[in-house]
Amino acid sequence: MQAIKLINQGIAFLLEIAMLISLVYCGFQMVEIIALKYLLALAFPVIVAVLWGIFNAPRSAHRLAQPLRMFFEMALYIVTAILLYKTGSITMAIALGATAIITEIVAFVLKN
Repeated sequence: MQAIKLINQGIAFLLEIAMLISLVYCGFQMVEIIALKYLLALAFPVIVAVLWGIFNAPRSAHRLAQPLRMFFEMALYIVTAILLYKTGSITMAIALGATAIITEIVAFVLKN
């Protein structure tokens, strides 16, 4: 059981990184104006990383309790999947969303 928990934590970490990279991609793909492309590509992941750090980081003074933390994480993953879908990256949106759902379910069941 401990091995499954450790593997799920590793997948969850990779999923967080994938979310931030996806947000850079989405920010860059959403508009045609060059300056705005770079602004959104920088702003999207920075905003999500700051929110994640405030409400989800293990040592944060404002860390959400379960199940709110799970809903917060899923909301960020769903928003990212929707943005990926809007940019035409349907396969990436489905992969990110499905992986997030599975990872969150496993974490919830294992009380991670």
